Amino acid sequence: MASQPVQRGALMLALLVMAGLLAVLFTAGLLTSRVTGTDTASRDRTTREALVQAKAALLAYAVTYAENHDPSKDLPGFLPCPDTSADTRDGAADSPCRGRNVNALGRLPWYTLDIPALRDASGECLWYAVAGRYKASALKTNDFIAATDQTTQHGLFNWDTPGQLDVFGPDGTSRLTADNGYDRAVAIVFAPGGALGSQNRARVNGTSDCGGNYTASNYLDTRAGIDNALIAATAPDAGANSSFVQGPAVPEFNDQLIVITARELWSAIWRSRFFQARAADLTRKVAECVARYPSDPADERLPWATPITADIVNSDSQQEADNSFLGRVPFKTPVSNGVTGNATLRLLGTSIVGGRCATWTAQTNIWYANFKDQLFYALSDAFRPAGGAGGRSCGANDCITVNGVPLAAGVMLAGPPFAGQSRRPGTAEVQDVANYLEEPNRTQASIVGNGAFASFGPAPFNDSIVCGIDASLTVPVTAACP
Repeated sequence: MASQPVQRGALMLALLVMAGLLAVLFTAGLLTSRVTGTDTASRDRTTREALVQAKAALLAYAVTYAENHDPSKDLPGFLPCPDTSADTRDGAADSPCRGRNVNALGRLPWYTLDIPALRDASGECLWYAVAGRYKASALKTNDFIAATDQTTQHGLFNWDTPGQLDVFGPDGTSRLTADNGYDRAVAIVFAPGGALGSQNRARVNGTSDCGGNYTASNYLDTRAGIDNALIAATAPDAGANSSFVQGPAVPEFNDQLIVITARELWSAIWRSRFFQARAADLTRKVAECVARYPSDPADERLPWATPITADIVNSDSQQEADNSFLGRVPFKTPVSNGVTGNATLRLLGTSIVGGRCATWTAQTNIWYANFKDQLFYALSDAFRPAGGAGGRSCGANDCITVNGVPLAAGVMLAGPPFAGQSRRPGTAEVQDVANYLEEPNRTQASIVGNGAFASFGPAPFNDSIVCGIDASLTVPVTAACP
């Protein structure tokens, strides 16, 4: 089915925002092949400019995906399928493309991206590979309880969702993308160059703009045993990342390429006003749910936290533990209920599913389903569920603080990982708070019931969305929790 042009004004604005970033990346020579020799300088410049423009358009598409392409799902970060056949108009993304989580390769979908049919110096239109987890046709869960079958990243789609595309240097062994999910590629754009050897680029019907055909081996080359025209045919849970090669032109190889890593994509998304607004809304609504825990307005005891060792996908498994002052936000509160007498087991979610969240919406469902592993909860000693019912207040050294303000509790959203932080799915790394929070929050997490947290700190720092619950069990509007 042909994709309709997106809202041009918003997309062009996003492209302008991306331009500065891409200029820096390009100046640094990020994974773009360089053809040596002064006689090829102009042609090489033409090809590089086309690659950079394609990368800008793809980043803009991902950043504005929820606004311009799939508002019903409300999540940014997804990339279009390639154009792989003449079934739709030239330059239109296929939908769907291959199986769920399976990588896809084809022509750059310039029509869907609402840009011209970009060509390299040889006059050929660009090609494009996309990681299966990041395809716009991928299943996007809105099941905030189980969040099943979204990706092999434990059913969640966020910045910890690994890329699936590896890029190697001309020797076929040296890595140009790091061997970790965050620095692995989620998309690659190829400039195929002129035809080599037996490559046949005869035109087929349906290629009115670009000409040629859809057989990848007629455009992309092999080097050091890696064939750029081949892409893994199975989902990544079967170990099927896809490998590509890049390097200076030689007689049997002239592909040039540029990549988008998961780190680049989510860094752009994190800085967007849309994402910051949605992330703050999620954090606030979760904090408001926690603040509504007491069934008796005169009882101000709050629940324990869920240990960070708990399962991060199935919400029903995210149950609090006795004397847990910092961890993930509890979805179920059986321990605290046993002390306070509260009857409702689920803390989060609407009353339809037994939760206490009056402001919870379908949008909240989607965002919580995909970012719940990034939410952390700190409880003050003065408001722990132990002890008698009644009002509570902050005394000396028995409450947490956020930016110096004493609070009953706080909910914070961890940002994308920095260098040195690793959150590989299915490993103990997702059970280490140091892989999520920065200083001072990282150190304060080990302080029981009266840690001093902050929404700002020395670089690198991105724990900036922090919603506090004050002593009256309300969530005040602050700069960190708008």
